[in-house]
Amino acid sequence: MSVRALSRRIFQSFWRSWYNKYNPQNRNTGHNLRGYRALEIEFQGKQNQGCRENCEARWGRDRRRSTQGEERGEGKYYTFSSLRRSIIDNVLCRVTNSQAANLRRKAAHHITSQGNPAPFFALVGVALASGSGIITKEDEVEGVCQEIRLAVGRTSLIQKEKEQKEEEKKHVWSLADFDLGKPIAKGCSAVVYSATLNPSVETENKDVNLAVKMMFNYHAESNALTILRAMQRLSVFFPGESVRLPAHPNIVEILTVFADRIPELPGDRQLYGDALPPRLNPQGSGRNMSLFLVMRRYACSLREYLEEFKELITSRISLILLTQLLEGIAYMHHCGVAHRDLKSDNLLIDLSGGVEFPRLVISDFGCCLAEKGSGLKVPYRSYDTDKGGNMALMAPEIVLVKPGAFSTLNFNKSDLWSSGAIAYEIFGVKADLPELPASAPPLVSRLVYTLLHPNPQYRPTPRQAATICQLLLWSPSLWMKEMKKISSQDILQWLLTMTTKVLCESRWGNSESALQEYQLVATFLATLSLPDIRTSIVWIQEQMDVE
Repeated sequence: MSVRALSRRIFQSFWRSWYNKYNPQNRNTGHNLRGYRALEIEFQGKQNQGCRENCEARWGRDRRRSTQGEERGEGKYYTFSSLRRSIIDNVLCRVTNSQAANLRRKAAHHITSQGNPAPFFALVGVALASGSGIITKEDEVEGVCQEIRLAVGRTSLIQKEKEQKEEEKKHVWSLADFDLGKPIAKGCSAVVYSATLNPSVETENKDVNLAVKMMFNYHAESNALTILRAMQRLSVFFPGESVRLPAHPNIVEILTVFADRIPELPGDRQLYGDALPPRLNPQGSGRNMSLFLVMRRYACSLREYLEEFKELITSRISLILLTQLLEGIAYMHHCGVAHRDLKSDNLLIDLSGGVEFPRLVISDFGCCLAEKGSGLKVPYRSYDTDKGGNMALMAPEIVLVKPGAFSTLNFNKSDLWSSGAIAYEIFGVKADLPELPASAPPLVSRLVYTLLHPNPQYRPTPRQAATICQLLLWSPSLWMKEMKKISSQDILQWLLTMTTKVLCESRWGNSESALQEYQLVATFLATLSLPDIRTSIVWIQEQMDVE
């Protein structure tokens, strides 16, 4: 049930009690106005005249004009807008707490007329604190959770995509729009250069540090359409034949993708001479054109971060990194994408929030599975079928399967297994999957052990694994100590507290590290599921009971 339906139910209950009090005959009439059903109140005689005049006096002359109904026969009928005001006025007459009355009035106005759920969250919070029992049924609790998801999902912490100007939409990007700097990294299929926007380009992102990734093209013909089709896996960030992966705080931010001629750059023959076309290197075997991806430049990779700041990394920082990795995996799988090449070199770190609160993003989708309708499963007829990259961190159900007429590669939980192996690097262990160090929280060790289970059926879902980490970070410590069942009211109170931090506190002047924290909380609230939270709490309590 949505919050709007829930609020309407609350108002209707107030209306019935008020109407039955002043109208013994209980006559219910209705009419249609502008295509929707409007509730009606009929005032007759002197009995209700004083009540109506008191309501109109409180709302003032201007609002009284808007509440005047349409004369029909002997009585006067009111639309839902005027009825809502009458209901609120009667509620205010019975409420002694002025703050609660003000919240009810604002909630009614914003929800029914503006669609703003923030005042309703305050109303629900007051109701929970006072024990009035407004939210009792399961579908009502789920309705509040749905409104939390919608409200947090509309914040700038989640929606990074801005409306482009008409000039930017019509602009055809090319290498001439960027000034390439020194090479940042080089792999087997691409090279990455630092870049800045050309001053002649009119855009709002001129001050953003960029990186341009040039793919190596050995086979596709030198025209843009053919190149885009041959490298369609890299088009997951833009509409196309593959599944689209919208922006997310833990997914690399791609600004644009285009095909262009490969330029001659200093040191290119020594760095990737084989990938150059013959016009630039007679011994090269590459094509004249290739695909270029323009992305935000990040401080370093996860591997470099762990090596450079290993003395400063605490167990909480490691848990934050693992949580962000699982949030990114859960979002990818929700969109129907399997990365298939997760490793510390393909995980980038944003240090705008400082070393103590890094932001991890997943990058390099060159080996991803993003076919529409695949269900993250691929028929495995022969050994020529592409399993993805990085055999060292490939899940057992992918490595051990043998090709056959009915064999299938199931990638639904393969990225989870890779994240479990990466967790050992995050917590400072370089050996082949021993016990995690004593500095790692015991519950995290048990979670990593579950992620690395050989049978994918015994692994949690990506969303559940991310929820467990979020609970370990932000939930009340009392939940971890008590073995009793956590009620829906307690969960709802905690969710409303977290929502308040995101919707209110994140708007103030905060440091970059605080904004990174709010963003991590927002990624959880924007995709929260009440059953997943309950299942995760039960899992945590079971692990605590084992200890």
